[in-house]
Amino acid sequence: MFDREKDIFAFPASISGNNYEMKTQGLVVCKIDMQNNRFEVLDILSQDYFTNWSNYVERGMFIGNTLLTISKNAIYSYNYTTLQFIDNVLFD
Repeated sequence: MFDREKDIFAFPASISGNNYEMKTQGLVVCKIDMQNNRFEVLDILSQDYFTNWSNYVERGMFIGNTLLTISKNAIYSYNYTTLQFIDNVLFD
């Protein structure tokens, strides 16, 4: 996901530590500084992936001021400006 107006780039990722141990998984949200060729990780928005692999975040999108993370089991919503959790919808 790329938002040129806000210079936000977001992508799903799995992050591992030593010995390939899973540290976290989710939507990595970055602020891009095009003039200085730099980026800053703002947050990693995850669902409850430790208890259910179907909660791995596979997609991200925004509608207005709402950022959504999408997995096989759920859609989570966040405030696009603050990245604060709003709500979720779970699928059976």
